[in-house]
Amino acid sequence: MKTIMNFILKILELLKGDAQTKIAKYLIGSALLLLVGIGTLKFKYKEYSLEYTDEINIMGYLLLMIGLVMIVHRYLTIRNNPISLVYGKGMENMDIHSPIEAVPKYERFDCISLNIKEINSYDKKAVIEDYTFNKTLLENRIQNKNSKKVYVGALGSFPYLFLLGNLFKNAYSNVQVLDFNRYKEGGKWYKLPLLYEGEKAITHKIISSNNKSIQETITDLNDSENNEVGIALGYTFSINKNAIPKTLEENTLYLETSLGTEHDILSSEEVQTKLLKELSNFMASLWTGHEKIHLFVSAQSSMCINIGKMYMNNAHGKLIIYNYDNDSKSYNWSIEFNKGNLI
Repeated sequence: MKTIMNFILKILELLKGDAQTKIAKYLIGSALLLLVGIGTLKFKYKEYSLEYTDEINIMGYLLLMIGLVMIVHRYLTIRNNPISLVYGKGMENMDIHSPIEAVPKYERFDCISLNIKEINSYDKKAVIEDYTFNKTLLENRIQNKNSKKVYVGALGSFPYLFLLGNLFKNAYSNVQVLDFNRYKEGGKWYKLPLLYEGEKAITHKIISSNNKSIQETITDLNDSENNEVGIALGYTFSINKNAIPKTLEENTLYLETSLGTEHDILSSEEVQTKLLKELSNFMASLWTGHEKIHLFVSAQSSMCINIGKMYMNNAHGKLIIYNYDNDSKSYNWSIEFNKGNLI
């Protein structure tokens, strides 16, 4: 059923176009036909006669005026209320062009691209400097203050994506995060489907040898004497316990999806929204018993951005976000984050 719904929504996107512009175009076209001398056909019902007149049709001028007014109004609307596409390049050899093809066709014509400076997001210093710059640019909406909707697409390290996502939490009411399928057509950006099409529901599952539930494990962690705790989220790949700092190995909540780990396993808004709500509750519970939470994440880019967007200054506490180094198979650096500030 949800597959059909997603199909219908996709068809509506393709057919929708810009209704006002289309109507204006047809009105102007009809007006020109009337004004160039094609004439008007009149049908008289009672006499059953068909008459033709080539006199100037007032209706033509009326349609032309209405069409032109609609075009001007649409132009002013686009100029004052555009759509923004923010493109973050945190990896080498990324396409220099923003992924406009992932934006629905009916929104592309008034979409303004905002390309963030390309950096090496696996370098801690570069990530910190980039966040400081983008905090002014994006959080204060310097270049997109009139945007009615913002699309965000980015690739890079987890700290880079988390911090980028966090900049869209307050001043933005309508943000949609794009994702990237590296295995489709040599790599393709796409908008997440609204609904999940799988048969089995996706939720969090704990990785534990003592058969305790997530809530029972959180209770145990809060009862421990440690004032710092970890959360390991293995969505794409499992988090290797040995990669985590020794002091946190036995004081970490290890989670993955109920369907295991897989590339792009969280490719729908419905699933991500559900898991983010669960994660927010887990973190809020752990902050009641700990000063800091250490966060280790293996996930697709859209989920990493949405985790940052989920962080709430008024409800969440100190968070330490980690970068994974594939060469050493370990987490080689981290950034402490607290209420929008890097510590």
